[in-house]
Amino acid sequence: MKKAKTLTWVVLMTWCVGLAAQRAAAPALGADALEKLRNAAVVEMPIPLQLDPRIASLLRIGDDNEQLPSVRLTWLRPEGRHFIYFSLKDGTDDIVLSVLSPGLTKLYLTDSRLILRGAGILEPVTGRTVPSDQAAAGFQEELKIWAASEAALR
Repeated sequence: MKKAKTLTWVVLMTWCVGLAAQRAAAPALGADALEKLRNAAVVEMPIPLQLDPRIASLLRIGDDNEQLPSVRLTWLRPEGRHFIYFSLKDGTDDIVLSVLSPGLTKLYLTDSRLILRGAGILEPVTGRTVPSDQAAAGFQEELKIWAASEAALR
């Protein structure tokens, strides 16, 4: 019985290590993939939407009550709905990644350099910023998710 438990533990640990290595090896979102996503968003949404003012305020983009035209792609996954917003405002290169799950929305601000510039959590009534060091892992995971979605567009 002891050998069976040990073997089960070894198999489980091997599976976990393999899964972790697979996630770590997932391709990051690159400039070409980002451009394909932007083009797909423009095609999918020929009439731009205005970025939610609560998102703009929380991430400190734009002036108070400023209209921020954007295009958006949506990807439904088991953990929630993922959105990527591309700003259409002249002179900006803002990109907002968001994950909507029950009760809250995680937000990440970046640009075409794909460097985390800001992060926040938006709840039904309130919102708060999140320090970049605490948001970095979630941001990297979102980049991997959107890299996978771009691959699915091919």
